Amino acid sequence: MDVQKEIERLAYELRKRNESANSSDLDAWLEAERIVMEWMKDQEETENEKNAQKKQPDT
Repeated sequence: MDVQKEIERLAYELRKRNESANSSDLDAWLEAERIVMEWMKDQEETENEKNAQKKQPDT
């Protein structure tokens, strides 16, 4: 995944949804960045859990 492109896409969507709100482009960008980084962290944790389960011997 191209992280910057995903942040750009999400920031655009957030900005469109909140046009009437008093939010700025920067607010939308920062929120998109937070969401994408959280998603990436969750993905990494899931992968780590899968890898740890593969390494455990069958009981």
